[in-house]
Amino acid sequence: ITNSLKIKAMDMKKFLDNEDVRSQFSEFLDTADCRTLFIVQTPGQPMQARIAPPEEFKRKLVYFLKMAREKVSPENIPKIVTFGDMSPPAMDFLETLTNQVFLKLLTNPDNMSKLNDITVKEMLVRYHRFLAQIEVTIGLTKGKTLLPIPQVDKEAAAKDVVHVLESAVVEWTTQIKTVLAQDPEHELNSGSHPGPLVEVAFWQDRASNLDNLEDQIHSRQVLTYIKILNTLDSSYFPAFASLIQEVQQQAVV
Repeated sequence: ITNSLKIKAMDMKKFLDNEDVRSQFSEFLDTADCRTLFIVQTPGQPMQARIAPPEEFKRKLVYFLKMAREKVSPENIPKIVTFGDMSPPAMDFLETLTNQVFLKLLTNPDNMSKLNDITVKEMLVRYHRFLAQIEVTIGLTKGKTLLPIPQVDKEAAAKDVVHVLESAVVEWTTQIKTVLAQDPEHELNSGSHPGPLVEVAFWQDRASNLDNLEDQIHSRQVLTYIKILNTLDSSYFPAFASLIQEVQQQAVV
């Protein structure tokens, strides 16, 4: 905590002497079902220890996580407790961590030597799916629709490449259709009474999102993947090509 949050020794002593803090530490250490502990800094307030994660945080926090549902003792703490820090915004931090740390660990051949090829392949497929969802979620938090770009193994068989790209097209199609289906009438039908400025803002946001989608669709990587599907006679290509045309038409309306 001291090193990660740059806490002075005197402030750290005050923190650990606080009864509420000691209570939270005790619950984490002595209760088997209590598996998380967060050290949170809030501007204008003393540093806090809490079992539940904060709904939001504006400064770096430290977390402790039990890897097993056990009480913590001096003997087992190296085995069952892991820790780290997290900086806001949380989703961007998670994306960096999963891409730059965990993905490299998973793709290191030394870490996979005891697993068979099928297990490794399935694990990586699921992990890339998880990475895609993180990217989509980050886009939504910023009011944008981000199309997750799949990782394609250059040495994979053609049928495996097609499977990966078609799965991506299914995800992209759902995202794009959601944007195209957006309608200002939804606010009226839901019982609210938006003014004219709300509708103006809606159309501005929608136009911006469509422009953003168009830029992504025409990126070199996406165009390459679409060309591959066309070359390999994928049944998904015609419908997606038609959807691209619809985005282009609505983007210029």
